[in-house]
Amino acid sequence: MVKKLRIQKLDENGVTIEDRLVDQTNEFYIGPKDKHLGPLKIELCLFNPEDVESSIAYLLKLKGDLPIETKTVETRGRKRTESTVYSNVSREQALKESLEAAKDQDDFITKLRELGFVFVESDRLQTLLPENYKIKQRHLEHYQWMIKVIKTAKDPRNDKFDPSLLVGIHIMYKDNRSDKMVVYLNGEMDSTIKKELPSEKKMFDFLKTNLIKYPHYMTYEERDKWGIEHRLLLNNPEKQPSKFYQRWEKDVTVGEELQITKQ
Repeated sequence: MVKKLRIQKLDENGVTIEDRLVDQTNEFYIGPKDKHLGPLKIELCLFNPEDVESSIAYLLKLKGDLPIETKTVETRGRKRTESTVYSNVSREQALKESLEAAKDQDDFITKLRELGFVFVESDRLQTLLPENYKIKQRHLEHYQWMIKVIKTAKDPRNDKFDPSLLVGIHIMYKDNRSDKMVVYLNGEMDSTIKKELPSEKKMFDFLKTNLIKYPHYMTYEERDKWGIEHRLLLNNPEKQPSKFYQRWEKDVTVGEELQITKQ
């Protein structure tokens, strides 16, 4: 069941100045972007104790009785401030409701991205995880991973992630897709979940992601160096690329979210 939340902000005369109908789980999980000290009209869904607790925390932040924490996200050379991903909605609850609400796997990926998740390759994932995390080798070989980003830095080596929930999605292995996905919680295999593929099992559009696909003959050190420079170029349009960067540029495929707009 898709839970909907309607938020109406009113001025001192009772006139509606903002009217939003949103996915309740996503909104509770992400949190309000700003507080509103004036009158409010709220329509929400309360089906279990978790909904009650999450709604109370959300309303307290919306009315300014609890602080709205923020994070800074850097993209395409500009900075924007967004509400933090932390709230009273559990990761498991958000994952479950996103899966149930999605019409197919592509839609499920979209919903995870709305919650702040991004794709990373297995090589990159292994550099982000604590040593005690145990990811099965066959999963590392077959899956791409969605992980929640907390903070994006100028240098991708300094990006901050929340590794407590990982979703492995089989989208680019031997040109095949799979409806099966794997979920890891706190470094341990938790479950296998499934979501039907889009009609005709069309290939996943790699360019619609934040992934960078390197040629197999590029060493890890070269990939790391190229990726760092790409982030620096992305954040500073006036910076000129090095000869190393230009030499590899034609062989590296970059998802749309990370592409540099040519001047």
